[in-house]
Amino acid sequence: MKSTLTSLYATLCAALGGILLAACANTPPAPHWQTSAFAALNAYTGAYLSGNSRIAQLEFDRAQADIASTGRADLMARLQLVRCATELASLVLQPCTSYLALAQDAQPPEQAYATFLSGQWAGLDPALLPAGYQTWLAQSTPLSQLTDPLSR
Repeated sequence: MKSTLTSLYATLCAALGGILLAACANTPPAPHWQTSAFAALNAYTGAYLSGNSRIAQLEFDRAQADIASTGRADLMARLQLVRCATELASLVLQPCTSYLALAQDAQPPEQAYATFLSGQWAGLDPALLPAGYQTWLAQSTPLSQLTDPLSR
């Protein structure tokens, strides 16, 4: 009887320890708007670069609605920069007017990225750019050295 109780106690302690360990190790899931906007933005990029403008616009609108639900203008500015970067990658060379309307709400990294996309690199702080561009801009290496195909 004593060995059964000891065994039961050991099993309960192990189970409780496992539960506590799992509770401490888990991170909360990302908010729904974030995962939905990320998926929509990836779908937008893929559709746009494939020439499917109708699907691209639907996915962009979905990402925009998800981000608008946060009320954060800085995230909306970042979304517009992704759109401008995607267009630029497909050689649509026009000003990023959708971003310019939100530029005053953008954070310094987004402002630097907008400057980078516009081609005005004089005085640009590479440390504010996404990591893939920092080394590239600082060392003036060939575009082929960029690992992200969209960036190339």
